[in-house]
Amino acid sequence: MVRRFARLVLVPLSFFSVILLHPFPSRAVDTPSPALEALLKQVENRNFRWIAIRADVILFFVAPGTTRQAMCGGELVYQRLDERMLLSCHDQEKNPVFIFRTMDRRFDLYVPSQNTLYHGSVFDLEDSPEVESHLKPLDLFRALKPGMFDPKRTEVDNSSGISVSLNVFAENDRQRFLSRKAYLTPAGDVIGELFFDPEGQTMTEIQRYDFREISSDGGFGPIIFPKKVTIVSPQTGKNTAIFLNNVKALDSATSYQFLLRIPKGTNEVFLREIDPKFTRMAIEAEKIGTSSPGGETTTEENGPVAEMPATAVLSREGIPASEVAEKTEADDVISEEKAAEEAPQEADLAIQED
Repeated sequence: MVRRFARLVLVPLSFFSVILLHPFPSRAVDTPSPALEALLKQVENRNFRWIAIRADVILFFVAPGTTRQAMCGGELVYQRLDERMLLSCHDQEKNPVFIFRTMDRRFDLYVPSQNTLYHGSVFDLEDSPEVESHLKPLDLFRALKPGMFDPKRTEVDNSSGISVSLNVFAENDRQRFLSRKAYLTPAGDVIGELFFDPEGQTMTEIQRYDFREISSDGGFGPIIFPKKVTIVSPQTGKNTAIFLNNVKALDSATSYQFLLRIPKGTNEVFLREIDPKFTRMAIEAEKIGTSSPGGETTTEENGPVAEMPATAVLSREGIPASEVAEKTEADDVISEEKAAEEAPQEADLAIQED
């Protein structure tokens, strides 16, 4: 996920290049057919039974032009409704390689080898020159669950007794374009997806393998989940394979499960906002003298407003992590009972420990 994974081995490319030779219609129909709506309902029932999962994971990273691999193993907790994730990975000597946490578009990435904790949006992590990311967070979200299907923007491209392919359309400057192709089994498992940019170039290929039925302790019944997922970026040549074991479906994921603990003295970097949508919002905020995320702002009356210091990791309540780290040793030992009481507040912090 970071620069240390530059030495890797090639994961076999998908069958998508063959399938793409078949032509597909240029636009979706305005009124979806009952058959399409029934198919999409089947896909929804098959793929979205769960709210959260916990799994042991092994990740293989592949860089372009190499025949070697890098791998790490760890734990994944993922709550799909809020795109909330905590992914930790260790090497074969059990040394931490990285810890990655998200809440919707916001992320924290701790890299022990750099003694650095990065903060920003998932768009910052993809495009910032300050940190190199092997695996794009957006692609990781896409890999763990298939995208939703809008019946008005979706049509059946091809159907057989073996698989069904769907075209999903989007609009860019009022021009409709093919944004995604999805490949389904007759049962409704989404075994593959292709994502395109407005120019028609393939950005990401995702394949899912070995779907299993996993029992659930809650009231949702068993869920269907793949044992392996591969992510290929044809534009960069970077590939990733994720193996998931001991997958457990969760009715909910508490805030305490997303608590990020880092060593005291860790450097912190706040990446500048790059996402165009939120950059425009920041510009509008500057016009009315409101602070914008990730950079300096100016008010008409007071002049420049200082950027938040890199040593202050703030929770929603605005508590500096340095103050949390100064708690007594007894306070740092959180009992199960205390964790249940305090987790919603503490889990929003990156707690620096001695």
